[in-house]
Amino acid sequence: MSDAAPRYRFQIGAEYRLHGFNVTYVKRNASTQPPVHVFRQDDGYIHQLSDAEAADLSRSGKLRRRTGDPGDGEASRQIPQLLWQTAPTEFRALALFKLHFVQAVMEGGGMPPTDEAQRDLAKRIHKSAPKAGSLGRPPSPRTLRTWLRRYREFGLEGLLPQTYRCGNRSPRLTAEARRLMIEVVEKTYLSERRLAAAAVHSLLEAAVNARNETNGSAEGAGLLKCPSVAALRRYIRKELCPFAAEFTRYGAQAAARKFKVVTGCDHPTSHNDVWQIDHTLLNVMVRRGRRRHELERPWLTTVIDVHSRVFVGFWIGFEAPSVEVACRALLVAILPKEKLLARHGAGVRSPWPCRNVATRILMDQDTSFKAGNFRERLALLGASVDFSPVIQP
Repeated sequence: MSDAAPRYRFQIGAEYRLHGFNVTYVKRNASTQPPVHVFRQDDGYIHQLSDAEAADLSRSGKLRRRTGDPGDGEASRQIPQLLWQTAPTEFRALALFKLHFVQAVMEGGGMPPTDEAQRDLAKRIHKSAPKAGSLGRPPSPRTLRTWLRRYREFGLEGLLPQTYRCGNRSPRLTAEARRLMIEVVEKTYLSERRLAAAAVHSLLEAAVNARNETNGSAEGAGLLKCPSVAALRRYIRKELCPFAAEFTRYGAQAAARKFKVVTGCDHPTSHNDVWQIDHTLLNVMVRRGRRRHELERPWLTTVIDVHSRVFVGFWIGFEAPSVEVACRALLVAILPKEKLLARHGAGVRSPWPCRNVATRILMDQDTSFKAGNFRERLALLGASVDFSPVIQP
């Protein structure tokens, strides 16, 4: 849209709301420079607005058509409208695209009675519609009825889009209120005191009240409105740097642990790509030997396929995690399982087809696993060894 203020068309004799007062549009006086729109208040007071002032008041909602009268529906709420001469090129192209549908409907005798027939009519018209300004799809029956009604009400200018008037274009917080909120957040929230948002809002209210008491007596100084708790939380959630907030409130170690860069996360794409060996001390007591008082907790060493999350091998024993225990679990994972199931799998009906050797084996940071002979054994099988990263408490 051009930088120049657009011209608006008002309906003579129509009633509007201007700054909360009921006014009636009289005329557009073009003899003045710049031209002005003349409105008469109920008590006779005259308001004169230029095109730029009418545009600003219309966007902010302070100038709007009065609703509630019979027949004053959606079309009347779209007033004021842009004039055709001042509308942007893309707005004109879209209006001509709508005009093609409206003229086809009017020449065909009007809208069909059912939505299904109206939808079929829109599809037929869309095939011959101009490409410039096209929506890319035929309009719905309700949209087509709206275009027809607005064209009958306001002509071609009624088909101009009104999207430029959408949305709230004024900030929710004043510059002074936002500056004070940022100052309070930096002093109280971003500190080792770790105050909650509700406590910070209480301090913000105290700061706003102190500011109003200091500047309230000054001539022309208005009272500052305190931002709401929701506005404060929205600022903390969306505008504050999460790392800076964690760093100032909980320290460098907590921030590094929460926002640390994760490396080496190449996920496997097929089975037998990466195996992971893990050790767990079982929470059961098992008799070791023939004496009853010799009870110990056994260790479970598992070999898991990372891609499918399937147990490909395991080993249960009283020995602590070591290279020998890991080799036993790997031997079960590599060899076929038919003999193992026949010997120890009484009642197990499902097959266990897992076998072969993985390309890479992931292990924990045990010093025994870093021995050269263990890694050489796996290299002979065609598998490489990687170690899990050290977890910092």
